[in-house]
Amino acid sequence: MSNVGALTAAPKGHRIKQVVLLLLLSTLASLIMPVLDDFLMLILSVHHALVHALGIVFAHDLIGNTILSVLSMTILPFVSGGIIAGAYWLIKREVLPYMMEFIWVSWLLLLVTLALHGS
Repeated sequence: MSNVGALTAAPKGHRIKQVVLLLLLSTLASLIMPVLDDFLMLILSVHHALVHALGIVFAHDLIGNTILSVLSMTILPFVSGGIIAGAYWLIKREVLPYMMEFIWVSWLLLLVTLALHGS
């Protein structure tokens, strides 16, 4: 029971650094909120364009809409991951480490954006 969690098990200096980092990143996020808002609207625009393009192919019934939703939520994170991996490869000439983690974060960002927008 001595190791309750990562934050409580960390040395005191590490916890202080994490809290300071959280405060600094929160301050930065609040300062660039309009840019973040524009970025999220861009994600929504690309997603809606993808849904519209795929909507031509699939029927507008329960199964077609389900397939459309699944594809539109998986294509965009893989494309963004591919673009980032391609740029990384062009610069470093090696494979992007943690590519799947980047794709998961992209998917989660898309999910939260869609949930907050109500799509």
